[in-house]
Amino acid sequence: MKVRETTLPGVGKKFSISLQSGDELVIIVHTAGEREIFLFRRGAEEPCAEIELTDTEAREVALILGGAAYEPTPLHQAELVLRGLVLDWLTVSPELPLASHSIAELQIRKRTGISVIAIRRGEKIIPNPDPSERIEIGDLLLLVGTGEQMRRFQETFRVLQRK
Repeated sequence: MKVRETTLPGVGKKFSISLQSGDELVIIVHTAGEREIFLFRRGAEEPCAEIELTDTEAREVALILGGAAYEPTPLHQAELVLRGLVLDWLTVSPELPLASHSIAELQIRKRTGISVIAIRRGEKIIPNPDPSERIEIGDLLLLVGTGEQMRRFQETFRVLQRK
């Protein structure tokens, strides 16, 4: 997969993604937050599909695609090769010292370098939670950081390694 980024002066950024199928996905992120998505079939000059999303809609779709709403495989970590980042999903159990504390109280980022980028609480998804957000038993946290930061998070908060 090849991703090309182009600045569109006065508009925003354009991301062109060459898909394994030979098709091309083009995403335009406007400075005001709207997104346009175009699908070009292999060799086509005109898109076969076009989708417009508001900023809020795009963020919800990103959570779904990123795995915050549904984890389709038994894998608990996904290495983002180009960025050297790890995404990890963690369900908060009563044994963990996270429940009933806010993200700020726990100083997660300061102590480990990990960022909590979303919380799924039942059917509700909290994207980019405020530091004052309290973590509850049963919450599914979407965490992002480097492999070393993830190990530090696991050690700091006594999270058992999953097989």
